[in-house]
Amino acid sequence: MPSTDQEAFLKSTEHIGCFDSVTFGGKTVLDVGFSNVNPTLHCPGTILGAAVIENYGRVFGGNDKSDFSIYSHVYTESVSAVQYSFYQEEIELAEKIGVDIARYPKETFYSRSNILGPEYMGDGASAPFDEQFPMAFGTGPFSIQDRYVTEDIPVG
Repeated sequence: MPSTDQEAFLKSTEHIGCFDSVTFGGKTVLDVGFSNVNPTLHCPGTILGAAVIENYGRVFGGNDKSDFSIYSHVYTESVSAVQYSFYQEEIELAEKIGVDIARYPKETFYSRSNILGPEYMGDGASAPFDEQFPMAFGTGPFSIQDRYVTEDIPVG
């Protein structure tokens, strides 16, 4: 039986997609693991954006490295295409081993906020590629040896 604090937490997260596994749970730990979007988003973005990550604040016209954001400065249509392809492979693998995975429409991958837009800010939330995404400024990663790789690969 959940405590009052646990009930309040679950109630506060019921409309935030990223907490679905907390609110509703998965059937197995693999269901929850396959539904973790971080490896799908962060790992390809970090690898494909390595040059920008390493050069931002060093050779790009006086930019302050502390303002860098993978969402604002790396994510593009091409990066989204790789992320979406990776996600399709995850779906295929999950189906072959008989576990569930959170499903996202293709169009949610194609924005600066990517899947995390609707996951954290609600359905329809999106930061278009032709606009800045200031909310993400300063979120990194600031090197390729970042949690976006060192945590997301082993956890995801």
